Amino acid sequence: MQATTRRITTASLFLIGFTSIQVQAQNNMGIGTASPDASAVLDVVSTNKGVLVPRMLDSERLVIPNPATGLIVYQTNGTAGFYYNAGTPATPSWIKLSSGVVAVADGGTGATTASGARTNLGLGTLATLNSVSSNEITNGTIVNADISNAAGIDGSKIAGNIEGKAVNVTGVVPLDHGGTGQTTQSAALNALLPTQSSNSGKVLQTDGSNATWVTPSTGGGQVFAITTFNPITQIVEQKAIMLTATSGQQPPFIMPASGTCDVIYLEDVSQANQASTECKAELYKNGVATGLAVRVVSATTSNAKTAGSATGSVSYVMGDVLTFGVSSTNTTPNVRMNISMRCR
Repeated sequence: MQATTRRITTASLFLIGFTSIQVQAQNNMGIGTASPDASAVLDVVSTNKGVLVPRMLDSERLVIPNPATGLIVYQTNGTAGFYYNAGTPATPSWIKLSSGVVAVADGGTGATTASGARTNLGLGTLATLNSVSSNEITNGTIVNADISNAAGIDGSKIAGNIEGKAVNVTGVVPLDHGGTGQTTQSAALNALLPTQSSNSGKVLQTDGSNATWVTPSTGGGQVFAITTFNPITQIVEQKAIMLTATSGQQPPFIMPASGTCDVIYLEDVSQANQASTECKAELYKNGVATGLAVRVVSATTSNAKTAGSATGSVSYVMGDVLTFGVSSTNTTPNVRMNISMRCR
C-alpha cells in the first residue's frame, strides 16, 4: 500500500512541474510566461522571486548575438559585476550595475554628495582634482593652479582688477590698441603729439578737435623764451612789448613740467619822452586770467625807467598753457615794457 502511494505522489509532482515550464522549439524556456524572449536562455516572470543569472567572461558577453534590451549577465573577469544591455539588439550598450562610490578614473565623481562631487571634479571653490598638465594645456601657459589677483600668466602678463582700477598690463601696448607704444612717460608724450621733426621753435595750436604745430605770433615785437636757472625756471621776454590799448594776450607757452608761478615783473624800457600811462600785465592759464597781475606807471622823461612786481601763487601741470595779457590806459602810448615771470 505504501509503494503505491509513493508512485502516485512522484507522478503527480512530475505533472505539476511539467505544466509550470514552457519549453520552446528554439531551446529556451520561460518560467511564468508562455512566450519567452528568443534572445534569452531563460525568461523568468515573477513579482516575488529572484533569478540566478548566467556567469561569463567579458569576451563571451560581447559576442552574445542580438542581445535583448535589458538582458543581464554576471561578468566574472576584469571589472566583475552585473551587466545589462541598455541599448538595442542591433546596437548593444552594456552598462555595469554599480553601487557605492565610482572613482573619477572610472567615469564617476569619487564622492557620495553633491558638494564632494563638485570638489573632486573641479567645479567648486575647494576643488582638489583640478590640476592642469600638458595633456590639457601647453606647459608654461598657466603659472599655478591658484591664479589670484597678483599672479601672472605667461604670454598675457595680466593681473586682475584691484579696487576698481583698470587691469595692469606689463609690456608695450600699441597705439592702435589704446596704448602709447612706449615704455616711459616722456616717450609716450612724444608719441602722442604730432611729429616734432622739423618743427623746432613752434608751438601747438588746437582748433578744438586737433592740435598742430604753428609758428608763434610775435605781434608788437614780443617774443618769449623759456630759460632754466637751477632750481628756478623763469619765463623771460627777449624783446620789449610795444603796448597799445588792445595789446591783449601774448603768444602762449606749453609748460613742460608741473610747478608754481609766484612773481610777475614789469619794467618800463622806453627811451623817448612820452605821455604818462598806466601799464598792466596779468598771467593767464589756459586762457583764463589768474589774478596775478602788476601795474606800472611809465615815466614821462627819456630813460627815466619805472618798474614794479607782484607776488602770488599760480600752480600749473605739464601741458598747461601760460601767457601774459597786457594793456595800457592810453589809446596810443609810446611805451615799451619788459615782462618776466618766476616759476618754480
